[in-house]
Amino acid sequence: MTRLMELFQSTGSILLSVFTFLVIFGILIILHEFGHFWAARAAKVKVLEFGFGMPPKIFGKKTSRNTTDGTEEMEWTINAIPFGGFVRMEGENGNSEHPRAFHNRPLLWRMLVICGGVIMNFLLGWGLLTVSFMTGVQVPESGYGSIQIGKLIENMPASSSELHTKDTILTIDGKNITSYEDFLSVLKQDAEKKHPAHFTVLRENDTKEIDVTPNENGLFGIVPQFKIKEEQYGFLDASKKSFTESLVIMKSSIDSLINLVNSLTTKHEIPEGIGGPVAIASVTDTIVEHGTFLQLVLFTATLSLSLAVLNIMPFPGLDGGRFLFLLIEAVFLIFRYIATKILKLPYTFPTKLPQTLEMYINGIGLILLFAFLIWITIIDIGKLLG
Repeated sequence: MTRLMELFQSTGSILLSVFTFLVIFGILIILHEFGHFWAARAAKVKVLEFGFGMPPKIFGKKTSRNTTDGTEEMEWTINAIPFGGFVRMEGENGNSEHPRAFHNRPLLWRMLVICGGVIMNFLLGWGLLTVSFMTGVQVPESGYGSIQIGKLIENMPASSSELHTKDTILTIDGKNITSYEDFLSVLKQDAEKKHPAHFTVLRENDTKEIDVTPNENGLFGIVPQFKIKEEQYGFLDASKKSFTESLVIMKSSIDSLINLVNSLTTKHEIPEGIGGPVAIASVTDTIVEHGTFLQLVLFTATLSLSLAVLNIMPFPGLDGGRFLFLLIEAVFLIFRYIATKILKLPYTFPTKLPQTLEMYINGIGLILLFAFLIWITIIDIGKLLG
């Protein structure tokens, strides 16, 4: 009976984590699509449908609004696959003569529509971080007295000394310790010379002087960690700090993508620390089981910013790939202007790549993306199963 209860509890925990992951990811996709929808309305592109979930359609309701071209109808649909959403616009495939079809709108407006989802993901991440900083977040301390002993490794010199975990390290050999680098460099010198390291630590408002001698391999067995403090900001300071933090997260995502490409092309493997949906779901499970609601908010913000970076990458099938085609169109328009308006050449230059070519390239890109997603999912499952 006890075993059966444990099984039910374990299954319930897994289902809750999967549900939480799907809800978070689904909301991010819906808001991404809403960004495209908002941008399309701003660009005066005719929107045919906004779908919640993926087809087939279960329910639809049409609404109308007045435009300069008369009354315009749009359908809001709820679809059978309860994950994500989509926006369907007039003339996305270039086969419409409607004046407000996507491909008939000015180039800069089309660029805004393509980037609308990425902009929304960035704003969401920035906003969630701002709320987190206003609520209060735990951050590592810095400077003198910010490093403490996180762990003493068993059967190592430090574990048999008078050092305790949570001791604040003030100095080693008389040198102030303000960072990991200070800690490591001083102990490295003592290890090379096989000298005892003289620690000055703070424990419950009392200062202790303790010597620790490295073993024959030059190891002390001390794992340091930063002390944690909680910081809370007003709206303006939180907005500034979260904007900077958003850029840091996005840069980290770009670095991870570069690392992924380099590893795939040189070592033909996926580097450690990079995973797909299963890995992300595993992180969600850890946060749901052991974390706080604020940590879940921070995780959602990080995920939203990472999705913004992924979508803007210039790969066929992604928003960045479609934006790249618009940049090529911009180059054609510049060349055509120079040729016809400045150089007065009679030749008619093309203004864009053929629509069918763009569709084929984006289609191939999507197939490759789905194939890669399946591959990385199989690898993630393999890692979880050991």
